[in-house]
Amino acid sequence: MQRHYDIVVAGGGPSGLQFARTVAARSDYSVAVLEANDDLSENDTSTGGTFRQIVEGYDLPESVVMDTTDAVEFEGSGSWACLPVEAYVLDFPAFLEFLGEDAEREGAEIHT
Repeated sequence: MQRHYDIVVAGGGPSGLQFARTVAARSDYSVAVLEANDDLSENDTSTGGTFRQIVEGYDLPESVVMDTTDAVEFEGSGSWACLPVEAYVLDFPAFLEFLGEDAEREGAEIHT
């Protein structure tokens, strides 16, 4: 295990893993991700709902997409709306595992 890194990411959630994966792939910086859980897949703080732009932008494999829908219901404290928006439901643990494995392939180190 390396002890000095150019970039240390606190947290192995989607944003941290995507950042590590992108930086490791596009630069010569050494990158480490620090995650408090024993496994990335234990981070279950999301419903896994997301939009086409995320699936395409993260270049996600079909194996992490559980389902699709053509409408999304948005709810607030006093109102709600159902909008015709294409959306996806992700297998959130598989999504995190994919991002972590891909970040490692690109050269980032994941420490749980």
